[in-house]
Amino acid sequence: MRLSANWLLLLIFFYFVIRLLLILTVPEAITDELYIGALAMEFLEGLRLPLWDYSGDPYGTGILFSGMLTAPLFHFFGNSIFVLKLVPLILHLLSLIAWFFVFRPHFSQWQTFWMLLFLVIPPPQSMEYMLLNNGYHFVMILWMALSIILFRRILENGGPASIFLLGLLGGFSTSLIPTNLITVATIFIYLMLTRNLFRQKMFFVFYGFGFLIGFIPWILLNVHNDWRGFESILAFFSSKAPFLNIAKNFLKLFLKETAGFQGLFGFGNPFFTVPTLGLFLFAFVLLVRNKWGFWRAKIFRFDLESFGLLFQIVLVILAVFERLGVERNYYLFPMIPFMGMTLVRAGQLLNLRTKIVVFSIWLGVCLIGNYQRAPWPYFGRSLSLQGYSYGMLCASLEAAYGDDIDLFSKRFDQLLRNRPYDIKKECYENLSGGFFFKRDMERLKKKRHFIDTVEPEFQPILFEKLGEELGLYANFDPLALGVLLKELEIDPTFYPQIYRGVDAGRVWKEEN
Repeated sequence: MRLSANWLLLLIFFYFVIRLLLILTVPEAITDELYIGALAMEFLEGLRLPLWDYSGDPYGTGILFSGMLTAPLFHFFGNSIFVLKLVPLILHLLSLIAWFFVFRPHFSQWQTFWMLLFLVIPPPQSMEYMLLNNGYHFVMILWMALSIILFRRILENGGPASIFLLGLLGGFSTSLIPTNLITVATIFIYLMLTRNLFRQKMFFVFYGFGFLIGFIPWILLNVHNDWRGFESILAFFSSKAPFLNIAKNFLKLFLKETAGFQGLFGFGNPFFTVPTLGLFLFAFVLLVRNKWGFWRAKIFRFDLESFGLLFQIVLVILAVFERLGVERNYYLFPMIPFMGMTLVRAGQLLNLRTKIVVFSIWLGVCLIGNYQRAPWPYFGRSLSLQGYSYGMLCASLEAAYGDDIDLFSKRFDQLLRNRPYDIKKECYENLSGGFFFKRDMERLKKKRHFIDTVEPEFQPILFEKLGEELGLYANFDPLALGVLLKELEIDPTFYPQIYRGVDAGRVWKEEN
């Protein structure tokens, strides 16, 4: 085991070198990350709104969780983009260690090393996902690994406490990211197929009790948000593609450059995509051939390869049948650890020299892909760039409460009261033009009234946004637009801003 620990330390060293180099080249953070950075600042300075109002999306509590993890790092190390990226760096380090304990009991130290090396050096798009601090899909591999460790313990000799902990972990991780239900489903399908523990009421009682307790954050979030998160989950698991499109989705899974596995790999170059995707498909077919029918085994023991096969099949089926599952390639990201396992196990058919050549080609292609994708001219920039945006925080309030103008006005005032000018200006600038676009004239008048409640120095910003949508509303007809301006009682001194917005709306319509 000491030798295995040395291999793990070597992997951790590689992990830090590669990840830190890439984090230092990040030129900017994406919208979700800047929102989480602002949420971290709110935790540090004191929440001005009810906690659940900061969720941004009642789909899951992952954003709140990420904000809580980011806050202490901002406190001790500053609020740069580099520090913002330390959260995924730490979480995926924990994932690497957890997957070591998943793989090592089932495979040799050499095989485990290679499987984890594929996790340390994934394809470029997957690497980019692993560097995102967004609280959702990409941390799922940590919860998967911990679930497998507990599940194996239960099957070997686990009692009620282990079952309860597995349920607690399943509920908590599902409250963070509801697509983790795929892991929960795989566990139950595996039990059903192997006829192990499935009929024992103890498993369902203790697992269900633990799951319910772990799931409480999601329940509280959605009680606060009128159960809108339930609608999102229901839409994901029920919005199936039309039958005739299922075959197209399956082809997209492999052939469309920005979707499916090609999108997940993100090479953007057939010279790199063909060998990596080809190797994985070949390895997956071998895994299916060797493990299909695993449930017929007379002597039962937990088989990680069979579990991994089942997980990948469940995930791919959902992606193909769900309307957007293939287009949103990040839904496939949780397969990354099992891809490494599948490739290494297929390598058993090769002699040592050929095996090293094949694995080196895969890893070499991934290294080159990541090197080419990194914006090296920006090296070091992430250390000085601000890692939060209150504008993104305000935009999330719009998304959550924009249809309830009275509640939105109240929350907006709470958030911005006594804030510096720059923060207020950023927030007003980040409200979308769509905030004003309502075909219900009464609601549009309410939003027009909202502008009157704003400080005079910020009203021109909002009138320009209003103009963009009024132009679209009036189909850019000057007469219809004039009628709207009078009906909304807009002061002629703001007409220049209105017409600038109209011009912007016309450009947008021509481009779209």
